[in-house]
Amino acid sequence: SDSRLPFFASLWLCFFSDFGGRVQIEASRVLPLLLDGQVKFPPALLLVNALCAFALNLAVFLLIGKTSALTMNIAGVIKDWLLIWFSFTVFQAPVTVLNLTGYIFCCAGVFVYNYIKLQKMKLKEKGAVGRKVTRDLESQQGSRMEAHQVRGKAAAPEGARIREGLQL
Repeated sequence: SDSRLPFFASLWLCFFSDFGGRVQIEASRVLPLLLDGQVKFPPALLLVNALCAFALNLAVFLLIGKTSALTMNIAGVIKDWLLIWFSFTVFQAPVTVLNLTGYIFCCAGVFVYNYIKLQKMKLKEKGAVGRKVTRDLESQQGSRMEAHQVRGKAAAPEGARIREGLQL
């Protein structure tokens, strides 16, 4: 079965459950402004915005499916760092000592997590390689023993013939 089916079903469920309430709220506030011509809003912009939101949700779903929710959270933290850096460099947004301490703490946590994860992966890989080498050695020893046993069986009848010849 397709694992994406619940995701797509939930998209439609969310759309229809949210649609009724949104129409009532937005229609009472936005529709009069649009009809009076006070707000110029191209419908294509709404469609592009909706497609971007859908693509973002699909990307999040696929990322979590391939990795984990923790990886998604770490990607979110990195995105937040980039936004903070951008707002600091472009808009000169103030960054306090407390903010900076929090960012450094988060960076350290991400680095420690990645280091531990990398070490576990190396250990697992090393163990898999060690098991493969052990299996290869065991299979080589097994084939040598089989070859030796075959040679021993083939030699036994000849040795028996020689002994029989000597006893005659």
